[in-house]
Amino acid sequence: FLRRAYLLQLSGLAVTPVEGLGGDYEQLLEMFEQTAQQSHLVWHYDHAGAYVPVDFPHPLSNDALLEGGGPLGSAHGLLRELEYVAPSIGIDPANPPAAPQPPPGPTALEEPAAQVPYDDSPFARERHVWLGLHAAATRSLAQGSMI
Repeated sequence: FLRRAYLLQLSGLAVTPVEGLGGDYEQLLEMFEQTAQQSHLVWHYDHAGAYVPVDFPHPLSNDALLEGGGPLGSAHGLLRELEYVAPSIGIDPANPPAAPQPPPGPTALEEPAAQVPYDDSPFARERHVWLGLHAAATRSLAQGSMI
């Protein structure tokens, strides 16, 4: 849902909660495919790919990367895009809320990591993902580590 909000914001469209427009993410990807391919946040897989602490303008994607695990994004680029979309989902990028707590121990793939703090915002899902990605990107840059 965060990727959807970013595409809407970048395209100059109103950023609305998912319930407001329904499942339009695939349609947005088709309409703005070239824009999506230039985005470190959008042109990434939930289950594969990586971000590295190197600044480059657009995600890297070729057959070898796709066969080996997915696109390669920049943690710098991801952080810029997170800061861009933040105000549209009710986050001040200069003073974001604390990131979600890490799980107390290992979890199964389908198991929730921890209880999600209550957020009555219509963008609660987007905000939760934003906070986790923001924490990962800032940690990646501080430590020089890959996400």
